[in-house]
Amino acid sequence: MTNPHNPASGGTIAGLCIGAAVVAGAPLLGWYAVYGYYWGELGVAVVGVVGILLLAGGWVSAFAILRRWRSPRPQLVAWLCLGTTVLVAAATTLIIGLVAGLIGLLTIAFLWTGDYVAPLTTISAIAVAVLTLPVAVASGIIYATAFANRPARVRPSPAEPSPIRV
Repeated sequence: MTNPHNPASGGTIAGLCIGAAVVAGAPLLGWYAVYGYYWGELGVAVVGVVGILLLAGGWVSAFAILRRWRSPRPQLVAWLCLGTTVLVAAATTLIIGLVAGLIGLLTIAFLWTGDYVAPLTTISAIAVAVLTLPVAVASGIIYATAFANRPARVRPSPAEPSPIRV
């Protein structure tokens, strides 16, 4: 069993929770890219609401785990881990999505078929998941350990009143 006072253990599990929540959004975006135009504005609303719920659930679960592990500053660690993971996932999705979109356009232009768009989207979602989840776990460990090794701030005691009165 893991030590409940080890910040790396709590950071690992918190990073997994946040990573799973962020990674679950990649197939959602892929679904919208392939089939979302059938749904119109409703598809945008579904992607937005489910994405917000996924991110909120990832943050809440990471915060609860870090509090259970008695990690110092669990709220800050959860926010930093979520922010880092979302930025990496967004950059990875952008790069992989552009490459997949370009390959899809080339297959449409040269093969005169759009049959490869759905498999490209699936491969892109899997690639985003494979690249994002380790970053989430690593950022959870790094932030939880960094704040655990930070010395506690001690407030100075108020100065004694001077016995000499003027």
